[in-house]
Amino acid sequence: MTIVSVLGWSDSGKSTVVAAIIAAAGARGVPVAAVKVSPHLQSQDRGDTARFLDAGAAPVFLRSSRGWTVQLPEDRPLEAGSEPISLPRWMTAMLATTDPPVELLVVEGRMVDGAILVQTASVDGEVKFPGLSCDAIVADAPTNPLPEELKRRIFG
Repeated sequence: MTIVSVLGWSDSGKSTVVAAIIAAAGARGVPVAAVKVSPHLQSQDRGDTARFLDAGAAPVFLRSSRGWTVQLPEDRPLEAGSEPISLPRWMTAMLATTDPPVELLVVEGRMVDGAILVQTASVDGEVKFPGLSCDAIVADAPTNPLPEELKRRIFG
């Protein structure tokens, strides 16, 4: 499974980049899921998690101060069976048992060891973690959330 981590300042376009990656994966027939890491509790009906569901991710995971939340569209039941985060074993096991198995996981807000690392830049061009070695920096997320070099890096 390919994992992409998207990091950046608040309002720098992280969610726009995540939604663009999800849509591009869907257009290629690649099963995709998403993780949103936020200190704020969000609901399935509004916010970035709803945006990721609308873009085609299933499931969407939310990590907040209250724990993990798994969100799935109602018509798709859950199948049986500034530190990097480790994905819980139950999450990776669940992703492997979905039908079809998830091939791409996009994580917003935290680094995941071994992931393709993407940072979004603020309006003035600054990245949140300037010393961090990244696979891509998205400088203009509102107008070009998925530059060709990032698309090639993720999808080959």
